[in-house]
Amino acid sequence: MPRNGSGTYTLPAGNPVVTGTTISSTTHNNTNNDIAAALTQSISADGQTPWTGATTLFTGSSIPTPPLASNSQQIANTEFVQKVAPISSFAYQNLQITTTGLSAIATVTADALIVRDASSAKLLPSVSVTPSLAVSGVNGLDTGTSATNTWYYVFVIWDGTTTAGLLSLSDSAPTLPAGYTHFRRVGAIRSDGTANKFPLRIKQLGNIAVYQPIGGGNTVGYPQMYSTSSVVSLVPVSVSAFIPSTSQRMAFTVAASSSIFSVVTNNSNVAGVHALANGGNRVYFEATLETNIIYVTNSSANQATLHAAGWTDSI
Repeated sequence: MPRNGSGTYTLPAGNPVVTGTTISSTTHNNTNNDIAAALTQSISADGQTPWTGATTLFTGSSIPTPPLASNSQQIANTEFVQKVAPISSFAYQNLQITTTGLSAIATVTADALIVRDASSAKLLPSVSVTPSLAVSGVNGLDTGTSATNTWYYVFVIWDGTTTAGLLSLSDSAPTLPAGYTHFRRVGAIRSDGTANKFPLRIKQLGNIAVYQPIGGGNTVGYPQMYSTSSVVSLVPVSVSAFIPSTSQRMAFTVAASSSIFSVVTNNSNVAGVHALANGGNRVYFEATLETNIIYVTNSSANQATLHAAGWTDSI
């Protein structure tokens, strides 16, 4: 056994030897094989060794600053913090979340992901979990049963050995299943209004999620936020049903018939974001939100429709 649970390596039985010990091929070969196994489990300096298990980055509530010594050590310590800090801030690599609109499952994958408890951070390699709104507990809902037209926040959780998924009404404090200690929120999904309560069809890459309309599912088009064929000015529209509360930036589409349709993020910012669409053409745009209310204006008594296209999540 090359290492104990704390990473300390101990030579196998028969070591160390003393002067006058008779050379034993068994002891010699066992020792060499044990050292070889320990080296194989190590991360090589040139980066050729992939991580295959959860890795402790640091313990404590913040990234530790090593004690200062010589100038060369100070430089090394600074480089360590500069390299580890971005990993701990962004916390994921190649994160993706997909829902089909045809099942209760959300598929979550990542090449690497950092999860935390109150005092330590763990780097998980090759994450792949499939939490479901139809399941309770591990890889399902943390409490209760699913409801219609409801936002659920998606978490990756870890119990020291197993990586799993979890869905919760809470965006920051899920009820962890027994034995699970570390977690990280990675996104959000919304159930539909049918008896199935399947998640609406989305695709999330990193922290950017988009609705993906498709025929035959529960997301046949972009969700409609507002529609009018009248002249209106600064009509308030809530975004709460279309993006999660953890988002502060939203993507929209507008279809308008010979009309100037504008969206502003507060009712005094009349310059705002403008979208001009003629003859039913669809225009895509994004806006950073101030609250969960936007304000829309239509310049003429012609049809104009506003749809939600996606959001940027604060994960």
